[in-house]
Amino acid sequence: MSDTDFKITTKDEFLSLLGKAYWLETQFENIMQWQAYMTIKNDSYRNALFQISHDSEKHRTILTQLIKNFKDVTVNTIEDYASLKEKDMDFKGKWDEEIITELLKNEHLVLDIYTKLHTYTDKNSYKRYGKEVPLTSFLNTLSS
Repeated sequence: MSDTDFKITTKDEFLSLLGKAYWLETQFENIMQWQAYMTIKNDSYRNALFQISHDSEKHRTILTQLIKNFKDVTVNTIEDYASLKEKDMDFKGKWDEEIITELLKNEHLVLDIYTKLHTYTDKNSYKRYGKEVPLTSFLNTLSS
């Protein structure tokens, strides 16, 4: 896809996609990370999982701040935009390496969503959604 293929131009569309990213970051990854943490036996992997969980908490805080910039949107209502439900992860019988690979796949998925939100959101339309929210700054903060 190139950035000329399409643009995200409506607030509802943007918030639906942002809501899905928020759900992945705060629900799906959170459940997955802690179930993996309780399952994995390798201390090095558990340390890496703890770091990933820490990073997810930072991302949640950043997303919460971004969400607060929108008129009539809260962290509770952003989940309504996402229309996603809880998912339970089962790591029984999986090797530590399989679990880590699955977690990293989801980390890349969320980064991909953030990147596409930044790339495909029409910046002029975005300015009408609420207070001025710098998308580039948001993405840069998440990737640090």
